[in-house]
Amino acid sequence: MTVSIPGKETPMESFMEKVKIKVRDDIASMIPDDVIQNLIQQVVKDEFFKKNKVNVGTNWNPVWEERPTEFQKLVLEAVRPIMNERAQKFLESNKEEIDELIKEVLNNGLMNIVENSIKTYLQKQIVDNSHWFSRDPSKPSF
Repeated sequence: MTVSIPGKETPMESFMEKVKIKVRDDIASMIPDDVIQNLIQQVVKDEFFKKNKVNVGTNWNPVWEERPTEFQKLVLEAVRPIMNERAQKFLESNKEEIDELIKEVLNNGLMNIVENSIKTYLQKQIVDNSHWFSRDPSKPSF
């Protein structure tokens, strides 16, 4: 076992580094350009478009959930401030319209709640008093 001193390479370490560089360069020069192009296309396709599924369940009960790839996460992080700025500008420039839509939705929602409450109350009253309608008139009521 050889102990290396930082900053000083042994002859064997120097030789191994040279062989590693030579092998790496020779292998790269042996790969045709069209194969390199196909490799690049495959990597880009996988990073941009591949669905990354992760099991968030157990081995016995797998639950698969789609997650973004690392590259997609980087793109999303880079785009997020731009999208936030544009969304803020849109909200500011359309404030009156948005306020009107919110008021309309709230008013309709409140009216639906009131209407449903009244219907429920009336239905409950009908059910509670239904014994008055189901009596046999030939029998006495006492």
